[in-house]
Amino acid sequence: MIRKVTILMIIALLVFVGIHQFWPGLFYPELPFSSVKKEIVFELIKQSPDHLVKVAQEDDFSWYGAQFEQGKAIDLLLDVMKKMAGL
Repeated sequence: MIRKVTILMIIALLVFVGIHQFWPGLFYPELPFSSVKKEIVFELIKQSPDHLVKVAQEDDFSWYGAQFEQGKAIDLLLDVMKKMAGL
């Protein structure tokens, strides 16, 4: 019985990892703009060497995405914003 449960849990884990690898935007909330798909935004952020990436321009708004290490996000975000403002 325990062996069957263990095998089922391993299969479920492999399915979850597989879905996440091939469909990364599935687990993220809807974006506040419609001009770019989640999957494209995910790839733009993932492939960018910068911490902050412009992902869309819609209705006079510029939308940015960010990739940060947990716990360091606010400091890095403030540094990037200061550089963009020329401070």
